[in-house]
Amino acid sequence: MDRRLSLKFFFFLPLLFSLVNCLDLAVSAADHQPSAMQTIKVVMDKNYPPYAFLDSAGNIQGILADQWALWQKKTGIRVKIKTLDWKDALKSMKAGEFDVIDTIFMTEARSTWLDFSEPYVRLEVSAFFNNEISGITDVKSLKDF
Repeated sequence: MDRRLSLKFFFFLPLLFSLVNCLDLAVSAADHQPSAMQTIKVVMDKNYPPYAFLDSAGNIQGILADQWALWQKKTGIRVKIKTLDWKDALKSMKAGEFDVIDTIFMTEARSTWLDFSEPYVRLEVSAFFNNEISGITDVKSLKDF
């Protein structure tokens, strides 16, 4: 029989800029130079409905695609979104290939190399595990799983 552990995480959407990129983009947007239009590269999980998922043609759909389109329209800064399997998105962000990673949970380890925006959604997430496994009481006890 499986047991269920309800865990609460903060879910951070959508802007997780490094301070330098954030300042550079703000200055560029303020200049209003269409010929020097800035672009930010965003990576996110390709299978996280309703926030992000691919349609039958492989196009990004969901709440985040709509939010980024609106953000691009309001700021004039072009957004290039790439969707990957989560582990590849995280690896690519850490390698510096993207400016923003969307749909990420804040952890102590990630806080050492990412700057997080304030959360505006709080999600409850369940972890299911075999009842023969002992010692699982909270998110910290799941670390080695």
